[in-house]
Amino acid sequence: MNVALPVDWFDAAEHPEIATANLGTDPSWTSLPPPEQLMLWSMRHMLVCWPSCGSVRTALHQVYGDEALGVEHLLRCLLTALGAYSARKLQVGDPTCSILLADEGSILFALRSARHDPDAARDALVDLCAEPRAARLLPLAASLAQVADC
Repeated sequence: MNVALPVDWFDAAEHPEIATANLGTDPSWTSLPPPEQLMLWSMRHMLVCWPSCGSVRTALHQVYGDEALGVEHLLRCLLTALGAYSARKLQVGDPTCSILLADEGSILFALRSARHDPDAARDALVDLCAEPRAARLLPLAASLAQVADC
């Protein structure tokens, strides 16, 4: 079965205006809290090995134990749904990319906000996808944020 990925692979060096958009002064992923670093790493690797990635499963298991498969499943569902709702192809960095891309930052912001500021998370999802129906993804984002402690 062929699976169309919901993203384009992207070289941040070729598009610095995207790589640094809305990221403040430190667009590096290393400035993220550890749970968000793991979500970003997992997201990037999952998309390379779609639909299943053993290294992601192992890393998530080391951090989340018995909850790892749930985290992996919720992240895969969120990525699939974002791709389905988005009016454009979302840009996700190569797993070795040191820059946090704007779309990745929006996804992580939605996860970070989903439990504490659902209106901001809903707006981030809608803005990211340029589609009002993307607001339906808030419960999925909130569930992932809860289980992954983002």
